[in-house]
Amino acid sequence: MYCPTCGRYLGESKSTDETSIEKVLTTAPKSIKKKQAIYEVKCNKCKKNVFISVEFID
Repeated sequence: MYCPTCGRYLGESKSTDETSIEKVLTTAPKSIKKKQAIYEVKCNKCKKNVFISVEFID
């Protein structure tokens, strides 16, 4: 995953479940789905807060 602002590498997501979707967002989502988790991370390069959304689909 990469920072959408500066392009710096933020990390890697590993899941045993093939039905997950990860997204990196610049703003927090207004609504959260049942099977969704949001993590807030600060980029070390540009110092902006980014949000990582992990959603499990059926």
